[in-house]
Amino acid sequence: MVTTVGTGFATAYSWIGKNADGRLEVFAHGVDTALHHIYQLTPDGDSDWSSWESLGGTLTGTPVIAPSADGRLHAFVHWGDDATLRYIRQGPGGNHGWSQWESLGGAMVGSPAVAQDSDARLEVFVHSTGNQVQHIWQTEPDGGWSSWGTIEVAEVGDPVPAPNADGHLEVFTNDGDGEIEHAWQRPLINGWKIGRLLGGGDVADDPAVVQNDDGRLELFVRFTDNTVWHVWQTAASNGWTGKWESLGGSVLGVQAPARNNGGRLELFGRGTDGTLQYAGQQGANRGWTRWASLGGALAGDPAVARNADGSLDVFARAVDGSIQHNVETSPGDWSGWLSLGTP
Repeated sequence: MVTTVGTGFATAYSWIGKNADGRLEVFAHGVDTALHHIYQLTPDGDSDWSSWESLGGTLTGTPVIAPSADGRLHAFVHWGDDATLRYIRQGPGGNHGWSQWESLGGAMVGSPAVAQDSDARLEVFVHSTGNQVQHIWQTEPDGGWSSWGTIEVAEVGDPVPAPNADGHLEVFTNDGDGEIEHAWQRPLINGWKIGRLLGGGDVADDPAVVQNDDGRLELFVRFTDNTVWHVWQTAASNGWTGKWESLGGSVLGVQAPARNNGGRLELFGRGTDGTLQYAGQQGANRGWTRWASLGGALAGDPAVARNADGSLDVFARAVDGSIQHNVETSPGDWSGWLSLGTP
């Protein structure tokens, strides 16, 4: 599952939410299969955290969290009992009170992905049991939901939606033959252009996508030799270079990209040695550094968020089952791993 919180992050939302007042909130699959959450008590990187609380439910896979137009967080999950898409949302004003679970139907595998359309309507994408990308969207900001539609792209993993600089969405998939395929809204919110290949040739996982400081989308994916490769748009909201380049590394799973306060992209992944690996642009819209380790003992893919004070905060499940995080206290300096306990 691709991971993000806020502008300049991987463009499909993740299991880290950001409240309207800037406080981060973490959502995780508990040992009881219910959805659990924990949140900052104040909106900054040095904040204390609440205790874990259960929101109920029967989850399969990873939840995805997104704010609606009014700032309230929504949590979308693959419901384990019947493979439907279900969601729960914060009460009015973005308080910690939550609604009852509601079903949006469908029949899915894997984990959902969600993005905001250009008019702030939420749109959710799933890998259906028929091996298609299907989507459902709010009919107006903070409003009700459409019926399900299908986007004509090949799919073996979870779909990855991404808004362009001009607001129109693209969706990216691993087509199962080692290639990345994508489709896009054209015009902005009415219908989709049929899927086309972006290439790759040796793709092993779902991609991750993020906007550069100049608005160009950049896509990252792990190849079968565990190296990371990337490709990018030639201009904001435009076509793609088609020239794939290697960033090296030795990682497992899906990466988590983010743009820091200086405009540089940073990329995080779970190393084959179980530590958190990261690389960064040498400057906004420029080339990349070598990979370095931030340590840790990770059991899953990381997610990254930005605190209200601007610091990047990376989260991951550790091998002991706990959720841990590491805060970038200043450029290149990190707090070290801190445990939030086990949901």
